[in-house]
Amino acid sequence: MGALALSTAIPAGPGSVGTYEFIGVTVLVSLGFPAEPAFAAVLLVHLLAALPPAVAGLGAFWANHLRVGSLVEQSVKAPLSGPAA
Repeated sequence: MGALALSTAIPAGPGSVGTYEFIGVTVLVSLGFPAEPAFAAVLLVHLLAALPPAVAGLGAFWANHLRVGSLVEQSVKAPLSGPAA
């Protein structure tokens, strides 16, 4: 689990897809597990770690009547203010 947590620090694609699985399978195979069950286990752990927050976020968007398009539209209408602008 520690190696999987550290693997998210490596620059990777969205959701650390690929990097997470590679590190997890590498660690489990080095501990003596067969590659196929190791991949299945790491994939299951990744899904269980990523899917519930994504579903909760979508539910929160729906419950608050938010849409991505409206958020983008609001950000275009209200430019940044302050010293950086």
